[in-house]
Parts: sequence; structure tokens; C-alpha cells
Amino acid sequence: MIAEGYKQCRECKEVLEATEANFHRYKQASTGEYGLRALCRSCHNKRKRQYTYERKPLPKKDTKKCRSCKQIKPLSEYSFRTAMLKGGEKRYYVAKCKYCKSIEVQACKLERKLKKERKEGKGTIDQKWLVRGTISNSNRTTMVEN
Repeated sequence: MIAEGYKQCRECKEVLEATEANFHRYKQASTGEYGLRALCRSCHNKRKRQYTYERKPLPKKDTKKCRSCKQIKPLSEYSFRTAMLKGGEKRYYVAKCKYCKSIEVQACKLERKLKKERKEGKGTIDQKWLVRGTISNSNRTTMVEN
């Protein structure tokens, strides 16, 4: 029998004081009341870490996943920036690979050109010529892989 104010972890079977220091707090959906989880903090954290690593294997340190194309590429395919922090400089790699960033920049330049021409009333480049994955005008067509 477990004494009043103590709780036994369901996984490691250790009897600990029933406080938020030893057990995570949770809210019951049906009643809206708060309670303490059945696993102690160390077992809960261990299980959560294991679940995370099983679902999302960590990529190698010399690779990174591009936010745009979702491919894992070597770090040489990414630009990096330097930020000044309290502890000094920190270098980090940007979220998109160089190729995806260049496509984004091309699209942005074309969009600005379209806006400018619409404003001036020239209209040599029309939106109907823009096809998904293709940037074109009357003289040239540049194919862009998606």
C-alpha cells in the first residue's frame, strides 16, 4: 500500500512524492481538472525522447533539409549568415538551399517587374504567360525545375 501524498511510477515502479517536481501535470479532457501523469518525469522524458528519435531520425551533421524542396542536401548547398548575439558571433545556415533561394529571387524580380510595368501601363509581360515552373516573356523562356 502506498502512503498518502505519494505515487508510484507505472514504468519504473519507484514510489515518489506526488508533486509537480516528480510528475508532469496534465489536464483531463472529460472533466477539465488537472492531475499528475502516471509516469515520473524521468520516465516520461525518456519515453518522449525515444518516440521523437524513432519518428524523426536526426540527419547527419553535414547535411540539412531544405524548407522549400524538402530534400536533404549537404551543407555546401546552403548559404550561411552571421548573427551577433550576447555570447558573440553565431554562424548559421539559411533554411532554403541555394537553388530554391535563387528560384525565389527570380520570381520576386519578375513580380516586381510586372508590378512596375502594370503601373507604367506598358504591359509587355503578361501574367497569362507565367506557367507553373516556367518563367517566360516574349523573347526567352527559362525552364525551372520544381
